[in-house]
This record gives sequence, C-alpha cells and structure tokens, in this order.
Amino acid sequence: MINSPKVAQAFDLTLESEKTRERYGRSLFGQSLLMSRRLVEAGARYVTVGWDMAVRGDDTTSWDSHRELTRINRDYLLPGLDRSLPPFLLDLEERGMLEDTLVLVCGEIGRTPRFLNRGSADGRDHWSYCFPALITGAGIQQGAIYGESDKHAAYPVTDAVSPADIAATIYDRLGIDPQTRIPGPQGRPVPIAEGGSVLNRLL
Repeated sequence: MINSPKVAQAFDLTLESEKTRERYGRSLFGQSLLMSRRLVEAGARYVTVGWDMAVRGDDTTSWDSHRELTRINRDYLLPGLDRSLPPFLLDLEERGMLEDTLVLVCGEIGRTPRFLNRGSADGRDHWSYCFPALITGAGIQQGAIYGESDKHAAYPVTDAVSPADIAATIYDRLGIDPQTRIPGPQGRPVPIAEGGSVLNRLL
C-alpha cells in the first residue's frame, strides 16, 4: 500500500473538483473525510479520521474539552460535524460504496450528565456509562435507533451496548467471526471481542 501509486494519488486532493471539495467543507475534518473516501477507492481497507486537534493552544476546539461546552458544541463541534459528515455519507452512497464500506463515528467515552465547574460554568468530565455512536454502511440499517438512555443521558435504560458489542458487530460486518481467538504474547488464544455480541437487530 505504501508503494502504491494509487494510494499516493489519493492524498492529492487537488485532483478533486472544487465543487466536491466545497461540498465536504474546507475544514481539516471535511477534507480528511474526502481523503478517506479517496483512500478507500485506492484500495485501503481501513482508514481512521481524527477530529481537528486543539487550535492555537485552545483546548475548547476538540471533543476532549472540559470547559465552555455549551459554546463550543453550539458554535464549533456540532456545526463542524453536521457540515461534513452528511456529504461524506451521501458521496459514498452515490458512488455505490456505502454497501461495502462500514462507517463508525464515536469516541471512547461520554460526558457527565451534569455540568461541573471545570474552569467555566458549563464544564463536564469523563463519563463511561452512556455515550452515543453512529454506525452505517455494510448492511447496517439506515436511520435505526438502538438503545435508550434515561432523561439525563446518564445511564442506559434499554438495550445497553458495550464496546465489545460494537467490536463484535464490526468484525461481523468485515466477515470475521467475532468468536475468533488469536495468539497473545504468551501464545495463549485471546478472544478478539470477548463477551461481545453482534447487534443483529441493526443488520
């Protein structure tokens, strides 16, 4: 892959039309999504797109911020996600790629259901009990909602999903048996999605 001329060209966004680049949005996140589509077209089997990191030393520009969350979600994070993610998914669908491409949008943790004083009146801390994830493509139902939280988005009420369940579903969509075991450092068989179950109702 590293030596592939097709992959090298995938990194050259000037080969895309101005209309397409504007469609994705001229942010780092938007253009990274466009590049990820190009990489998949060039043969890449796995692509990760990270959100823009802190800008000019301001930690309130990343999803890992702990302060001023009302302002940054309203003015920066959510508009940035809404601006670029839908065109990316539509582009995959229009090109016939969404049927064979699994897209997962999530972090690894949620936020405390109540504001805490973390340098501002609306700061929050890490919270592992409840956080959202979006998954589509590769045979996943579009528009389906799985699971429900309480009214504070603090704890799951129905259909709680574990990280292992997400991993099992990803493996299943990739054609890999989630019950597969691989040798660990000591040669012992280690499960790739221990305790996880495929979210069959989403398929």
